[in-house]
This record gives sequence, structure tokens and C-alpha cells, in this order.
Amino acid sequence: MSKRGRKQRDLEQLPLASDFLLDARRERIEQVVQLRTRTLTVVLDRLEDTFNMAAILRTCEALGLQEIHVILHPQHRFSPSDKVTQGCDKWLEIHRYFSAMSALESLPKQWLLRMGCSGFR
Repeated sequence: MSKRGRKQRDLEQLPLASDFLLDARRERIEQVVQLRTRTLTVVLDRLEDTFNMAAILRTCEALGLQEIHVILHPQHRFSPSDKVTQGCDKWLEIHRYFSAMSALESLPKQWLLRMGCSGFR
């Protein structure tokens, strides 16, 4: 057996993280996930400030939104501050786009009911 095959077999024998959860905790996680919504989403357009990025993600997670769409800024990385997000971003599905057009093309047409923006320039 190859070294890679042995590693794969060894990994398959390891317990899953869910094996360590109490049944009550597992049920609570499943209940919370079921309550999250995909009928409302947020599209972020070319954000620059890492604290604003993080604050928006935390708010979306707290409101139960599942999907966040981010149009990337050409000069600034989308890198929300870990101090602000407190790990909430791991529960969100964050979709990244290089242009507004690619974001609009990927969103379901029925979602494009309201669009607001704020520009400083």
C-alpha cells in the first residue's frame, strides 16, 4: 500500500468532530441552522475598512442571514477584522465577485427587488 493510501485509511478511522457533541448540542445546532434564511441577502460593494466588513458580517449572522455577496475592491483585500467578527464568518456563506456585473448575474432575478448604495466619491 502506498504512503498516500495509508494516510487516507488512517484519516478515515479518525472520529468526526460531531462524534464529540452531546445530542442536545447537535440538535440545537441543527435547529439554529434550519432557522437561517436564504430569502434575504446582502451585497457588499468594494468595501475598504476591515472593521466595517466585520461589523456587517456580524450583523448579518445575528439576523440569521446565510448568504453574503461581496464585490471585491480592486485595491483592498476583503479581510474582515477577526477581533470584530469573533468567528461568526465561519457560519456564513460568503460569495466573492470581481465585478458588480458578475454579482448581478449570479443572484436570482427575484432577489433584485431593492438595491441601495452609499458612495462618498
